[in-house]
This record gives sequence, structure tokens and C-alpha cells, in this order.
Amino acid sequence: MIHFFHSENFFARIAWKFSQLLLLNVLLLFFSLPLFTIGAAITAGSKVATDLIEGKAPAVVQQFWSVFCQSFRKSTLIWLSLLFSLWLLTADWLYYFQLKGTPDLFTVGLVICTFMWLQFFQVSFFLFARYDSEIKTILLNSIKVAAKHPFKILSLHLLTAAPIVIMLLSPYALVFSMYIACFFGLSCFLYVRCQLLLAIFKKYEKVEIAEK
Repeated sequence: MIHFFHSENFFARIAWKFSQLLLLNVLLLFFSLPLFTIGAAITAGSKVATDLIEGKAPAVVQQFWSVFCQSFRKSTLIWLSLLFSLWLLTADWLYYFQLKGTPDLFTVGLVICTFMWLQFFQVSFFLFARYDSEIKTILLNSIKVAAKHPFKILSLHLLTAAPIVIMLLSPYALVFSMYIACFFGLSCFLYVRCQLLLAIFKKYEKVEIAEK
């Protein structure tokens, strides 16, 4: 059976990868249950998903646990910082909508801060999983990527927004989305997001290798 799933057969490769994504989904759900560990779980999941994309056939459980432990402190710091800043942004937006005649400078600043939050959320855990970068470096790279690849980043934001919009359409859509997420939705979403980000950052990796 193992030999079959590692054969060159196209359907066998698809079945094997799907089984790995199912396993990854279980790990993402389990290690995200305490909520404050979600950052480390996303980092570990991003590493496993990236290796699957590159055809490295990782030992999913062992690699997930290894990256989860190694990145726990910094990933948790990033995650808690994102939650706190999201709370501040939400409060600012509520304040904005309650005010009449809000100054334009405040509006511009709020939009910029919201965009920076979204951008940092999209790429931070992927960058940390792949390059073990410092938080300052991740922030700078996220801004640079948004400036150089606006359409790819827009597709990334749309990919993130789509499930949320679908869940808000009706109670049935919400229940169905939760059902999908419990089996393979989270890992498939992470897989697609890592694929988009990998397509961007691979170019810079090739340039860096060429310069060396």
C-alpha cells in the first residue's frame, strides 16, 4: 500500500497528497484548540504544506510537531500581537463609523493600518516557517511584496475573504463550511495560500542563489 501511494501513478500521487492534507487538517484543528497556540499551528502547517507542494514527502506528524515546538515562542508572540492589534483596529473602525465628519487624515491612517495588518497576517507565518525571519524583517518583506505583486496579494486576500463571505450567507452555509473545515478545509486553504506565496518568494530565492 505504501509503495502504491509513492508510485508514479497520477491518481496514486493525488490520493497520497490528499491523505496527507487530511492528516494535516487534524493536526491543525487539534493544536489550535487552546486558541493562543493558533500561530504556532499555522507556522507548522505552513512548513508541512510547503514541503508537500515542493514534493518533499515529509513525515507530516513528526515535522509538524518539530516546527511547532521550535517556533512556538515567536509564533505565539506574532499571533497574540495580531489579535491585540486587530482589537485596536476594530475599536477604531467602530469609532470611525460613529463619528460624523471624521478627519481625512484619520481615515487614511486607519485604512493604511488595516492594510498592513492584513498583509502581515497573510505572509508572517509562511515567512517564519520558511526562513525563520525576525519580526521586523517579516514586516518589511510583507510591505515590499504587496508593492511589487499587488494582483497576487489581492488574490490572496480574496481567497481569505471568500470562506468568510460564504459562511455569512446563511446558517446552512455556515454549518456546511464548518463541516468542510473539520475534514480538509483548513489544510487545503493553507495549501493554496502557501502555493501562492511560494510562487512569489521562489523568484527572490533564485535571484539570491544566482548572486551567490
